[in-house]
Amino acid sequence: MKTADVEAINILNRIDDGFMGFDKDWLVTYMNPQAAKLLPRLDKEVNELLGRNFWDAFPDLLGSQVQEEFERAVAEQASLTFETFYPPLDSWFEVHAYPSPDGLTIFFRDVSEHKKAEEQLRVSEQVLTDFFENAPVGLHWVGADGTILRVNQAELDLLGYTRDEYVGHHIAEFHADQEIIDDILRRLTANETLHNCEARLRCKDGSIKHVLISSNVRLEEGKFAHTRCFTRDITERRQAEGEREERARHALLSADIGMALTRSDNLTEMLESCAEALVKHLNAALARIWTLNEKENVLELQVSAGLYTHIDGAHGRVPVGKFKIGLIAEERKPHLTNKVIGDPRVGDQEWAKREGMVAFAGYPLIVDGKLIGVMAMFAREALSEATLQAMASVANGIALGIERKRTEEERAGLREEIIQMQAARLEELSTPLIPLSKHIVVMPLIGSIDSERAERALDTLANGIISRGARIAIIDITGVSMVDSQVAGALMKAAQVLSLLGAEAVLTGVRPRVAQTLVGLGVDISNLVTRSTLQSGIEYAQRRLSSETLSLPRQVSTGA
Repeated sequence: MKTADVEAINILNRIDDGFMGFDKDWLVTYMNPQAAKLLPRLDKEVNELLGRNFWDAFPDLLGSQVQEEFERAVAEQASLTFETFYPPLDSWFEVHAYPSPDGLTIFFRDVSEHKKAEEQLRVSEQVLTDFFENAPVGLHWVGADGTILRVNQAELDLLGYTRDEYVGHHIAEFHADQEIIDDILRRLTANETLHNCEARLRCKDGSIKHVLISSNVRLEEGKFAHTRCFTRDITERRQAEGEREERARHALLSADIGMALTRSDNLTEMLESCAEALVKHLNAALARIWTLNEKENVLELQVSAGLYTHIDGAHGRVPVGKFKIGLIAEERKPHLTNKVIGDPRVGDQEWAKREGMVAFAGYPLIVDGKLIGVMAMFAREALSEATLQAMASVANGIALGIERKRTEEERAGLREEIIQMQAARLEELSTPLIPLSKHIVVMPLIGSIDSERAERALDTLANGIISRGARIAIIDITGVSMVDSQVAGALMKAAQVLSLLGAEAVLTGVRPRVAQTLVGLGVDISNLVTRSTLQSGIEYAQRRLSSETLSLPRQVSTGA
């Protein structure tokens, strides 16, 4: 044997792979010791197989993949590699076949452990794939550029999209709030782990889902590969929370409206509080209340809260039957819409677009079939059925409040008028001025005299002298309960005023006790005509006017 051949055999005997050689008739021409170790059933001298037909030695391989591949390699004279499972040994083998014109040589190794590892990996991947695809919670992967790479059926079912409508699109296309998804992507790019970030996703049908997103990033060689995002639907929970919050807002609205209707001092203050409550508790952008001017058949804007607070301008006076407010009054039916843009009754569409108005609700204010006014508001978000019901209830309360407040104000006005009339009457009774003739008047004083009554008496007396042109005024104090310095001072002041007006004062009813009091007070009544009784005073006045020699002071011109 040549040295080269010996060296080649030595190499084949040392390698870890099994090696066998066949001639054209499938007779075994060579087999290394490793081949016998890999095939335990051949645990005997290798030389016993040399010269034997391979298929006779391994009849269980007839018709198998091994025979098929070996014969194909020889027929095509092409090297090939394949893996095959050998049931008698419960083992997998990797086989490399090399044909030649003289036969076939093969190298093979036991890859059972590798196949087991592959199978475990396959099963693991299958389990993970099954978990991803069939998880009850939404799952998706997003690439570094924001593109959706993978999604499971739960998330597609949640949002209503097909896989083609979702995968390959930027994740921001499905978020209702741009700032939220921008923040999520920024934090993930910084390799931050997110837990229960609340977001709103757009469904295919246009509805909105409230979700919680938990996510982190898978890195490959330190670089962003893709996110691993869990999407949990909390729409029902948020709706329940929203309904609770809504009920609480409605309760607070009713409470504030109730306080405004019962505690406000006047109509304007009451309606201002009501409009402000609508803005505060219903997130209204603008709330207004008009009342009906029945004489002119015009709705007059009483209050405005929110975006505008002025009450003048085009909406200050709205004819019944004109524009959306006037039509509500005329039809006596609410006008409600969550689609302000495109609503034919909302005239200024440019304003509505500019201000982001979404909803409008207007209610007629009616009490016992009588139109009182109109309440209306604009909002930048849709109004729920519960909110509309709350507004209808509020409208009824405000209508009753307006009617009650108007009645109260009318009663208060009537009461004030009566009080003024009574006061005037009492003043007349407390300081009466009685004309006896063209030039004689009498003022009888009864009861106690204080400074205020003394001033009223003096004003009445002076006005009566001027208006009647009287020349003698008789002041009768018969009914005065007590004469003190204050009364005495008032009497002297009256005498001086009458003198300046060109009239003479006569004091009657001066009883002895009164005279003593006046003297005791040091009152100088020497220039004042006094008489003990009203009758004697009247007689004195008549004699004075009838006497031909009577020379009365010239009347002072008053410019009257």
